[in-house]
Amino acid sequence: MPFSLTPNGDCLQRPTMLRMSSKIIRMVASMSKNNLYGMLLSLGICFVIMMLIFPGMAGVIMFSIMFAPGIVGYFFYEEYKTKQEGKWKEKWSSAKYTHFCRPSAIALDIEKRVAHLRGSFQGKDVDRSYPFADIRKWRYSIQTGGTVYSGPVIGSGLSSVGASLGSAISDSIRNNKINEDNAKNTGFFIEVRDIDFPEWQIYFPAGKTRELEMKRWMEIFNQNVNQEQPSNLLTRLSELAALREKGVLTEEEFAALKAKELS
Repeated sequence: MPFSLTPNGDCLQRPTMLRMSSKIIRMVASMSKNNLYGMLLSLGICFVIMMLIFPGMAGVIMFSIMFAPGIVGYFFYEEYKTKQEGKWKEKWSSAKYTHFCRPSAIALDIEKRVAHLRGSFQGKDVDRSYPFADIRKWRYSIQTGGTVYSGPVIGSGLSSVGASLGSAISDSIRNNKINEDNAKNTGFFIEVRDIDFPEWQIYFPAGKTRELEMKRWMEIFNQNVNQEQPSNLLTRLSELAALREKGVLTEEEFAALKAKELS
C-alpha cells in the first residue's frame, strides 16, 4: 500500500487576507459533495458577509470586485487540479512512498528504483522520472519569520483612517514578499543529474509536523536512494580517470572534478 505522509493541499503561502479567504472557501468546499455546490455556497456566504459590512450597493460592488471572480476561478482551478492529480496518482500508483503538496509531488518506486518528481518551473508544471543513480543530493530547509504588523494611526477624521489603511496595505505588500522568500527557501530539495531541472523543491504544509515529515523523507532517501551512491560514485570516478588518460582532462581539471564528486 502506498505510504503518504501528507494529504493533498496547496502549500504556497499567500497574503493574510487571501489565506483567510482561502481557508473559508476550503472549509465550505470540504463540506460540499462537488465543486459546483461548494462554489455556490461560498458565493452566498461571502455575499452575505459583504452586505453586512457594506450595506446597499457598496456591498454588491465590493463583493463583485473582491470575492466573486476569485471564488469562481478557485473552484474551476480546483476541478482542473483534482483531475490532474488523479492522473498523476494513477500513473505512479506502484510507488511505496508518496507525497502531494501543490505545486509539488514526489513518489518513490522502490522496486523499480525510480523517483517520480513534480514541480513548478517558471509557472509551468513539470513531471520527470529519475533512476536513483541520477539523484545526487537531498536536504531540507525551513525559513520563517520577518512578518510585519503596524499598529493603527491614532487621530480623528478621514486622514487617520486613510493613514491606517495605507499602513495596512503597505504591511500586506511587504509580508507577501517575505512569505514568498520564505517559501522559496523552505521544503525538501533534491539535486538530480538533469541540465534543464537540476534541483527540485518539494513543498510541505506549514505546521507543527512539517519538520518531522521532512526528516522522515530524509531517512527514506538515506535508506533507499543512498544504496545507489557508492556504485554511482565509482562509475563517475572511473569515467573521469578515463577522460584524463585520453588527454581530454588535464590533471588540474581531473582533480577539481574529482573533489566535486567526493564533496
